[in-house]
Amino acid sequence: MRGVSAQLVEAARTRVRAGLERSLPLLSTPEIAWGLMVDGRLVDGERTDRIFRIASMTKSFTAAAVLGIRHGLIGAGAGLDLDAPLGDHIPRIREQGALSRITVRDALAMAGGLPTDDPWADRLESISRTEMDDLLQGRPLTTALSGTAYEYSNFGYALLGRLVEELTGKPYREVVEHELLHPLGMRSSGFDFRELPEDALVTGFRRTVYGGLEELPYSAPGAFSAIGGMFSTVRDLMVWIGWLLDAVSISGPLDAEGPWARPLRDMQQPQRFYELRESAEGAVAESYGYGLHHRADRRAGEILYHSGGYPGFGSHMRWHPATRSAVVVMGNLTYFSAEEYAAAALDECVAALGYRLPPVAQKAGHAVWRNPPSESAHRIACRVEALIQHWDDAIADEVFAENMDRDFPRGERRAQFAEALRATGEDLGVEGGAATGAVDAPEGGGSGPDLGEAGRGITWSTAAQASWSVRGPRGVREVRMQLSPFGRVQKIDVRVAEGRPG
Repeated sequence: MRGVSAQLVEAARTRVRAGLERSLPLLSTPEIAWGLMVDGRLVDGERTDRIFRIASMTKSFTAAAVLGIRHGLIGAGAGLDLDAPLGDHIPRIREQGALSRITVRDALAMAGGLPTDDPWADRLESISRTEMDDLLQGRPLTTALSGTAYEYSNFGYALLGRLVEELTGKPYREVVEHELLHPLGMRSSGFDFRELPEDALVTGFRRTVYGGLEELPYSAPGAFSAIGGMFSTVRDLMVWIGWLLDAVSISGPLDAEGPWARPLRDMQQPQRFYELRESAEGAVAESYGYGLHHRADRRAGEILYHSGGYPGFGSHMRWHPATRSAVVVMGNLTYFSAEEYAAAALDECVAALGYRLPPVAQKAGHAVWRNPPSESAHRIACRVEALIQHWDDAIADEVFAENMDRDFPRGERRAQFAEALRATGEDLGVEGGAATGAVDAPEGGGSGPDLGEAGRGITWSTAAQASWSVRGPRGVREVRMQLSPFGRVQKIDVRVAEGRPG
């Protein structure tokens, strides 16, 4: 849809700005930036030159670096086999069983069988290469056989960053900056906050359990930077999106046979299908490409996107190749839900441009068998429930992953647990404030008066993610737990369900 008329551009700009101006001011986020691209040009936005942490949107740059090596565009010639095991190129994991057998392609497409690990991995960005070597001595959990299922894994992309270093002999961030950012003129983007304009850097915040804002320090680049360590601006990201769009646009300026066209196209293709769902307008298919999500629906056709969530920041970039339009939204609050606003804005843009795809057939994928949780995982879930009922620093020391105390100080977490017990009435009439609730049974499973060492009452959605419910006199407490790749607790969510239990 090249050569969009000025009238249509203005219609898209008006609708997108009106929608964002209605929704964004209602949020209690200190600073938000956004931008709108139509027909490959940035046509509107706010704070487009402010520098935010873009978090997991960095993964598209990591994928591009790996594919650049594969096609001989980065480093000393081509030859990387995407179906080669990572252990062939990363000596430190060569003897690490399932980890060493994950292929480059598996890691790129989030199909390595590693568990989802956002809170844990987000806190490891600055670790040194030596510290990563120590980490790699362990044997991580797997939730499925590699190559058989989608599960979002930061650890897999940290390994890809290490792969880039092993194959080029240079630090990962140097490769991305010198081979991608600098040639594209992305002058306000990089990995080290100390090398970026201080007056343009946006400070990140987290919201405490008491409702206040706490300023968070920037983390420095390190061995996990490939998962989300990059800083950028709306304006720079639009340059990146424009380059990606050129590769999939028949009439774009990028030579269809040029050296970067194929790797950039591969990034934007559905490599690993993971969801088919119904919407008001029909089926929606979600897949992961290489460093990017791919969506296909009956209204707009293809949409590419990726979110970024990090301590202090949340971001989302989203584009529609058929109209060469895009939206970027970024905020400086931990895990700010930028996707919701960017998705609505891009929908408004596509509608204003009058684009609609004729109905197309949708195909569903097949379910895959996932690994069951281990006995150790069951025991940890029981320990988490014990910690909620009776706080004990020794239990926290035993089960918490490295990120837990940095995400929420123990005083706040303990207060949050106590408030949940008060809300459900579990602390009523029990000396010392001990809980008295009963664990609800999962669907189709047994139950008991408590979790017990057998882990009764726990529902496992994967080998690393569990949930359970506890009934108290005044309500139901719902708990969700997530284990890190090395089997320690990286996240605990405790919520009180509305209404009195039946």
